[in-house]
Amino acid sequence: MKIRAPLFLLVAGCASSGARPTDEMPLTSALTVTNQRSEDASIYVMHAGIRGRRLGHVPSFASATFYLTTSDAPVASEVQFLAKTIISGTVDISDAIGAERGAAYDWKLGPGRHFEFLSLRYPGR
Repeated sequence: MKIRAPLFLLVAGCASSGARPTDEMPLTSALTVTNQRSEDASIYVMHAGIRGRRLGHVPSFASATFYLTTSDAPVASEVQFLAKTIISGTVDISDAIGAERGAAYDWKLGPGRHFEFLSLRYPGR
């Protein structure tokens, strides 16, 4: 009995060491998409012209914020975003923009094709 109590405390102390799970990726930046169109759109991240992870969707006439991980936007690389409308399948791709840690990207999907606008804000230092 005397050996079990310290062993239990040792195991319980190691189990609650505060280590972060390996499947949780650290967040690096945020993308806010403002959809001024009458269709919902799915948003994807792109690297070198290749579609990557689906970030989520933004409803029509609304906005949504997506958080990018280090694998979505590696520092010192270029990143693009892709919007694909749900009903018509229209695809819009943003301009390539440099990925920065802590950056806030704003992408406005205008009411017609080729009216989108992408901007980048750096956090105050």
